[in-house]
Formats: sequence, structure tokens, C-alpha cells
Amino acid sequence: MAESIGFFIAGSGYWDSLLFPVIVLYRKTIARKATESDAHAFPQVQNRLLYRTTTVERALAGYGVHLPFGTSVWLEAVKP
Repeated sequence: MAESIGFFIAGSGYWDSLLFPVIVLYRKTIARKATESDAHAFPQVQNRLLYRTTTVERALAGYGVHLPFGTSVWLEAVKP
């Protein structure tokens, strides 16, 4: 679709690949019982652990390592 309106696809992939198994497990067990969104602030210790996990994923991406799954899809498109 982006190419059809004149964009060049510079890259695409998935994000939160390292956290994917944890997120799926959480959503299939704990969050299934919830009646509201599972997006909320985490305790500081847990937030630091999650932040460090995404830091590792960013570093791997910098080396060209992209896993074929994740919780989000990204697309980098450039207008020439």
C-alpha cells in the first residue's frame, strides 16, 4: 500500500520479539480474566527489567538481528 502512493519501503519487521512469549502467556492467563485493558504502569523494578529487555532487542536490531515474530509490526517508508 505504501509503495502504491509513492513511498520506498526501507525496512519492516516485528518489535517486542523477546517479550512476545511473556506477553502471550500473560494475555492468555491473567489478562483473560480482566474486564479492562492490560496497558498500565508497572512497578519500578518490573519496568526496569522490561526496559533492559527492549534495550537488548534494540542492540540486536543494530547488528541486523530481527526475529520473525513480535507483538508489534513496524514499517519504515521513505518518500523519494
